[in-house]
Amino acid sequence: MAFTEAEKQQWHADRRAGKSTDDDYTPSPTCGHCGNPFSLGAGVVTDDFSLCDVCNGD
Repeated sequence: MAFTEAEKQQWHADRRAGKSTDDDYTPSPTCGHCGNPFSLGAGVVTDDFSLCDVCNGD
């Protein structure tokens, strides 16, 4: 089922207003050592560096 024009306009208005939706996409962190993406619960993520559990030795 396609979105109506009104639904599209509302979605764009919400995005411009900074309203969060349930379907916001958050990319997976990428390990700074091996380069592989990992889930948020499977590694260490800081503002400066991300490290997956495999490279971290867990």
